[in-house]
Amino acid sequence: MRASALTDEEIAYLAEGAPEINTSELPPAEAFGPHAEEAARIYAELDSAVEAWAEFDAEWAELLDPNWRKIARARDKAAGAQARRQGKDPLEVPSVLDDWASKRDRIMGAAEVLVSEVNSAYMGLRAFALKHRDEILINVRVDFESAEAAYADAAAEMYRVRNKYGAALQRVYWAGAFGTGRQVGPYPNADSITPVGPGGSDLHDLYFTDRPPFPGAAEIKTVRSAIGDAVEGAFMVDAIDTETGERVRLSESSVRSTSGRYVRL
Repeated sequence: MRASALTDEEIAYLAEGAPEINTSELPPAEAFGPHAEEAARIYAELDSAVEAWAEFDAEWAELLDPNWRKIARARDKAAGAQARRQGKDPLEVPSVLDDWASKRDRIMGAAEVLVSEVNSAYMGLRAFALKHRDEILINVRVDFESAEAAYADAAAEMYRVRNKYGAALQRVYWAGAFGTGRQVGPYPNADSITPVGPGGSDLHDLYFTDRPPFPGAAEIKTVRSAIGDAVEGAFMVDAIDTETGERVRLSESSVRSTSGRYVRL
């Protein structure tokens, strides 16, 4: 929006709300690092200018409407008809059109100034952001490096716990085989083993079988499925058969696969 005299088309657009600005493309004040306070002040100036325009627009929306003459004439016509029905002289009714016509140029002048103030504050903010883009880059980079370090620490801890989980999984496989009387190797005492499928086979994602599961929830679901297939009976639970009311003992995988028939106790 330019700061020159506003056309009816521009007024029609402005009547819908504050001038179009896009602060979403600019960082918040805190991203300006050592200039955060000054950035906050400039943001506040923009907010104040936008609020002043919005209040003015709400107060004078009808005069800012490009159809203001049609609106005023419709009101004058309705007022004249009402006066006639009441037996009064329609010319004694104040004219909305005359009133608005006497005010509109001044309202448009004020609107032009308010829009100019919004645009000036917005462009000032953009210029300030461009002037301090190096500081913004430094500030966001510091934030990024801090997040990166935290992520690396969390990932290292995740893999430590994941390998501990893999070691516990190996003992489940061992116990499953031992419980069925099959020949088993030494008891797996290791504390850190990458999770694998039965017999050391690769785990494959349940939904994307051409790739291994991502560590975390997807891998846990895949492991649970592998346990159900390879160590049936290793995890037995008590449940109620909702169809017969009987208490039964089933593997966890059987309870999960029966779509609610069995309710775990």
